[in-house]
Amino acid sequence: MKKLFLGVAALLSALNMNAQAKENAAVETKENKEVNQYKVDEGKFMMEIGYVPVSAGSVNLPGGMIRGVYVLSEKIELKMGLNIGIEKEVWDNAKDGDQWRKDSERTAVFAIEPGFNYCFEGTNRLEPYIGAELAFGIRSYKTVEETQNNKRIVKNEIENEIGFNTFGVAANAGFNFFVAKNLFIGAEIKLGVEVQSDKKVTVEENGTTTKSETNNHEVEFAPVAVPAIRIGWAF
Repeated sequence: MKKLFLGVAALLSALNMNAQAKENAAVETKENKEVNQYKVDEGKFMMEIGYVPVSAGSVNLPGGMIRGVYVLSEKIELKMGLNIGIEKEVWDNAKDGDQWRKDSERTAVFAIEPGFNYCFEGTNRLEPYIGAELAFGIRSYKTVEETQNNKRIVKNEIENEIGFNTFGVAANAGFNFFVAKNLFIGAEIKLGVEVQSDKKVTVEENGTTTKSETNNHEVEFAPVAVPAIRIGWAF
């Protein structure tokens, strides 16, 4: 009789533990669903558009940025930033003969910034993160001065500014605040090292090309706010 009682007690205990485990799993699943009510699910792709009121670093596109982010897991995001832009200005006095003159200036910027983010749990709407990124960039210039009898082309220099190549490494921290499912705004700050080397200036005139022999470079370490406002969404 005693053995039967002990067997029934053990069976009831096992059933109770199983029920408790299922209840805990249900609660955990519910909590996870609440946490992910607004956040982006694993395997989704996000796009960000940022507004930068001041130029953040040498190769960042003044005024804006584009970044793609792949959500590898709940904690890890892979990202790729892209900064690209071309600005050109042309002046033509629209006169004839020897009085005609045309000047043009072009500035081109290209940069890519691969990296990753590590996301913390935060709340159901707020997602803080830290991360790291690399940056490769180019800024180039070109000016053309034309008259009826002459054409002068200067590459990689404009108004005493020299074109350059740049490489950088940075650590960053920021947050995303989800205003709706898969839709967020955020801010970010980063601290990094940037190495910049000047391009050689070339001048083409009257069939002759000359190239500067300078080899200037500089290293900069400074905190940079990037950017003031970010808007992102997931597909």
